[in-house]
Amino acid sequence: MSCSSISYKRGATPEEMTKDENICFAESILDSEFQSCMRNNGWFIADASAIVKTIEVTKNLTEAKALRQHVGVRKKNSKIAERIAIIPDVRTEVDLVEPKVNQGNNNKIMRSIASWWKIGDTANNLERDMAECAGRLGEINHSESGTALFSDGMTNCLKARGWRGIGI
Repeated sequence: MSCSSISYKRGATPEEMTKDENICFAESILDSEFQSCMRNNGWFIADASAIVKTIEVTKNLTEAKALRQHVGVRKKNSKIAERIAIIPDVRTEVDLVEPKVNQGNNNKIMRSIASWWKIGDTANNLERDMAECAGRLGEINHSESGTALFSDGMTNCLKARGWRGIGI
């Protein structure tokens, strides 16, 4: 099971989102408090419950393993530790490794991307850009509509056209 949230703040980076999420989780126990904190920091959140679910993935890591994977570590007495403690263990460190299929040269490593976003653009334009990228890169890089697997070549081409992948 994979979970992702839709959080948006104009001009913000994923690192800024993670930083603000960690701060808000440390200060909040209730989901409503967390959402309020994120909104006060300028974020739009579509599904805060998914953020809590993604944190459970890191729950089984030891402090040393978490630090190696650049996961923030909190002291046992923090509110985030209390929040994580109530989430049942369902995943292990092995589940954190992103599967790669079709490994080889020339941008053929496939990556899972939940959704593509470009401010002010449409799904039809995404399909058009995907078709144009596939035409430039070769048919092996084409991804069917609705799929979640994209080659590095396709990912880089879409990024160059202004599209951003979410859930990478």
